[in-house]
Amino acid sequence: GIQELVKDLNKLYRSSPALYEKQFSPEGFQWIDYGDYDNSVLTYIRRGHDPKNDLIIACNFTPVTREGYRIGIPKKRTLKEVFNSDAKKYGGSGSKNTGIKVSKTPWHGHKTSVEITIPPLGMVVFQ
Repeated sequence: GIQELVKDLNKLYRSSPALYEKQFSPEGFQWIDYGDYDNSVLTYIRRGHDPKNDLIIACNFTPVTREGYRIGIPKKRTLKEVFNSDAKKYGGSGSKNTGIKVSKTPWHGHKTSVEITIPPLGMVVFQ
């Protein structure tokens, strides 16, 4: 599954301007939360020239699934999972984030938030 994972990560990089357009600029990166040491989770945004291409990334550094994990997002918009390291084709369980509902609950300094599932020792990417 590792070859498939690397292949898909390369494909994601090539098809996601937010990962390369501002890679050497501070405007290309924004923390959502870097201080959740209790759960060992990091969340951040990668930005490109067009805000519709921005990516939200969540990384879980523990062997525990984080279900219903709330993160703040900068604006109310529909999020679609574009990468999940826990996919079955990579040898994972196949967990997915579908039907993500945006909440008006303020979180991480943003006016809106979402609840997501972050796989154990995994990463999910949303657009």
